[in-house]
Amino acid sequence: MLGVGGSIFIIPGLVFYFGQTEGFTGKHQHLAQAAAMICNIFVAAPAVRAHLKARVVVKKIVLVLVPTAIAGIIVGVMISNSRYFSKENGRYLTLALGGFLIYVAVYNLWKIFQKGANLDSTQYVYDKPLWMVALVGLPMGLSAGLLGIGGGALCVPFLQMVLKVPLRRAIGCSAFTIVCVAMIGAVYKNATLAEHGFAVSRSLSLAGMIIPTAIIGSYFGARLSHKVPQKVLRIIFVVFMLVTAAKMFSQVL
Repeated sequence: MLGVGGSIFIIPGLVFYFGQTEGFTGKHQHLAQAAAMICNIFVAAPAVRAHLKARVVVKKIVLVLVPTAIAGIIVGVMISNSRYFSKENGRYLTLALGGFLIYVAVYNLWKIFQKGANLDSTQYVYDKPLWMVALVGLPMGLSAGLLGIGGGALCVPFLQMVLKVPLRRAIGCSAFTIVCVAMIGAVYKNATLAEHGFAVSRSLSLAGMIIPTAIIGSYFGARLSHKVPQKVLRIIFVVFMLVTAAKMFSQVL
């Protein structure tokens, strides 16, 4: 519904789950990210189908957004696996994600009170230099690789702010890019999961429990994004982000 992938909900949920079942430690953040990256593929794919049907995916944008985001996610995973965030230091990634959620909530809260911005139009044509798309793709991929999220929480507002893309088209382009980027990130992160003390089978089992219902939710959520008023979408998003950020901080502070 929001074009953010799903990890922005899945990772905090898994962090809370670990905290209740086996005691959350920093290294669990890497396990949560590895599982969530797998889920991102299956969450975004059904949504893309709905967005393509609604004709809101802008081809000129995604042709540049996808390769630059892939480059960003490779670098992001490398940084997340570095000694600064490895094993128990994964707590710092948890804090970083919590802070990121607050940024997303504040941005969307601001947009609620902004009048007449980024209105959808059936006649919309992207007319800005293509190099500007790379300014969105690179940080999108970097945040996806570093924090384990889909990257849409950064991509959607950046497409709106930097490229002036209408909200629903920004959501469609973001979801399309997430499918491509998530596959690369999932393979890379899971291939290096042993560095943090976990077998790949652990992340696969977690993803397997989440994916079936996530696919159903993704399909209907994407359809809702074209029917629910934008202000209602943002209000739901802001409340969820703030509550989730609070839960993230409560696990590590």
